[in-house]
Amino acid sequence: MGDMNSGGPIATSRSFSVSLILLVVSLGANVFFRLAPAYFPQYKKDARSIVEQRIAAASIQTLTQKYPGYGARVRHALIRDIIKKESRSKEFHARILEEYAALCEPYQDKDHQTYLLELDPYQWMRNTENVLRYGFPGTKREGALMYDTYMLAPRGIEIGHIHFLFYCSAALYRVFSFFFPATGLAHFLFYLPLFYTVVFLTSLYFFSKQYFSSFGAFCTTLYVGCNSLFINRSCAGWYDYDALSMTMPLIVLGCVGASIRYGRSSGRYWAWLACAAFFQGMYTFTWIGWWFLLFIIIAAFLFIILNNYVLYERRRAHALALHYVGTLTGFLIGSALFCLLISKVNMLAEFMTLLRENLTLGKSASVSLWPDMRYTISELQGSSFLGAVKNLYGGVIMSIVLIANIWIYTKERRGKHACMVYVMFFWAVFMIYASMKGARFIIYLVIPFGFFFGWAVSEALRILRERARLHFRAASAGFAVTGIIIIFMLTRFLQTGFISSRNDYPLMNDEWYEAMQQVKMQTPPGSVINSWWDYGNFFKAVADRPVIFDGQSQLGSLGYWMGRVLLARDENEALRILRMLNNASDTTFGALQAHIHDQFKTERMLEEILTCDRLHGDEVLRTHGIPQVARQRILDDLHRVPGPAYFVVDKSMAGKMANISFIGNWIFPKVFITKNSALPEKELFARLEDIYKLSPAQAKAYYEEVLVSGLHADGDEILSKRFSFYTTPITGT
Repeated sequence: MGDMNSGGPIATSRSFSVSLILLVVSLGANVFFRLAPAYFPQYKKDARSIVEQRIAAASIQTLTQKYPGYGARVRHALIRDIIKKESRSKEFHARILEEYAALCEPYQDKDHQTYLLELDPYQWMRNTENVLRYGFPGTKREGALMYDTYMLAPRGIEIGHIHFLFYCSAALYRVFSFFFPATGLAHFLFYLPLFYTVVFLTSLYFFSKQYFSSFGAFCTTLYVGCNSLFINRSCAGWYDYDALSMTMPLIVLGCVGASIRYGRSSGRYWAWLACAAFFQGMYTFTWIGWWFLLFIIIAAFLFIILNNYVLYERRRAHALALHYVGTLTGFLIGSALFCLLISKVNMLAEFMTLLRENLTLGKSASVSLWPDMRYTISELQGSSFLGAVKNLYGGVIMSIVLIANIWIYTKERRGKHACMVYVMFFWAVFMIYASMKGARFIIYLVIPFGFFFGWAVSEALRILRERARLHFRAASAGFAVTGIIIIFMLTRFLQTGFISSRNDYPLMNDEWYEAMQQVKMQTPPGSVINSWWDYGNFFKAVADRPVIFDGQSQLGSLGYWMGRVLLARDENEALRILRMLNNASDTTFGALQAHIHDQFKTERMLEEILTCDRLHGDEVLRTHGIPQVARQRILDDLHRVPGPAYFVVDKSMAGKMANISFIGNWIFPKVFITKNSALPEKELFARLEDIYKLSPAQAKAYYEEVLVSGLHADGDEILSKRFSFYTTPITGT
């Protein structure tokens, strides 16, 4: 009877209700913001302004004729009265709706559905459509390997193992279309990011509640969800990996955190550990950046083990070390097994490969001799400190959040949740570094920042409640100050979300859509489209034509060769490059390197035979000992007329030429120096003379330029040169 009177069940019910309300409010605000691209609410204000301006223009003429003696101030007052009177009429509002529809129309199809945003969603839509059509994301299958023949045409490309988005979306579409069969795939995928965002934010909310209060979790969810970069990459129309790539780590860490609470003799320990390993395996199936989570878990666990030897006496530290080493070992072995079962890849080998490749992020040189195309992509360029602050709600909010993060880290790093504190700390450190390399990774930085911020809010309110029992007046002042700060911050989060959501417009519009339809109707099926990489996804998804390369296949040599085509002064040389790409994609270099066994010599020889006719090219290859069969194949690549192919440019190309020219003007002797800097100077100069026929003076000049470039922030620019074009586009004939 005493327990019933204590109100325990009622308090629990009330707590659950409050928690649910906070979650619904947070989700509601985030979904509302992300719906903006579906109907462009910002255009309603613009439409009203247009109608009012037209009424004003017509009224000025009438008033000037009727009352020529009135001054400008009087006329403006009369015009305001006329507009106010007109605004009460149905015709006025009908004209606003008409203007609003006209403003939205270029970004929407014939059914008034907004086009998918950005470029990548069109490729992911193709992959999802292929799952529905063929049962796998590609267009061709050879044994266990899947290929997309619309990419890297004409040979096609193996599509790898990052497929969860496509299979999950296809399954959801099948369920949805069973009840709503008239809904097209593009329409469904336009709104699907909202579902994935709700899943992520719900996961974040309940993950946070394991460590602090519902209100703290609410603050975390708003901080993360309203971030401008995250809204841009998860709003309606942005069908991409982002929300899923942020959900999986929370599930993995939630399972790891749960397993840590139990001893190894407990069945729950092994169950949670198995779940963590399974979802880590799923993460390798979800996003190419999966390896970062493995990295921070290993780093955090090793740090905890070493730190325990500093904090505790040796016997206890040994016991804790065994627990953490066992947990980490079990997690890694289980993850490797699930990675092999789900993604069919060797987790350790893949981890090392991705780590090595991403070390060059933010640099112009890749791990190979070719330029790294990511260097010219704005979202993968490093963020400055001020840029990062701006994307994290500005200096005031950033300062408060950093103080909150430091407070919780120092307060809780030796508490019962020390494991998660260290994991989140290493997550933050890793993503701070990644954000300096590529601005888009800021969206992954907001998770640990938001987690610690929500924890700090929860802890501050808990401390104030405890003090209120003893010193109510003193605590009330603390409540007031804390409340003002929290209200200010939550208001800023919501304001940022509101403003950011009204800045998203699709790159696809009626003009582009009509152009793609013209390409589809006026080119034979299977024709290969040659263009710069960025609009490749439009050609594949809308025009139904394969492409030389695109946003998903831009790494490697193709960007360089296409840049060379666009910069070429010799039309015949450009034609040979295009024939090479359309006959063999990027395989000609490999066919030649198989006999040269030196990538720099291979590139130099390929450059040489591209400048001469077939007969002279055969002589060059024969002189270097290339067998007759290989010579025939290589020269066929350069000179044989390929199947139907079309070269496409658009009016935005002039503005992109600075980046295109940087890729196409790649200076290989300088790259050779950077890759072989450990060689003695004399040997380095000798090899430069052998491969590139550089004189000692030329070699020394290049060498000194490369050495000096290491002292400058823009040192990567030394490996190439940029051209800028200032004329307006010239209409072709």
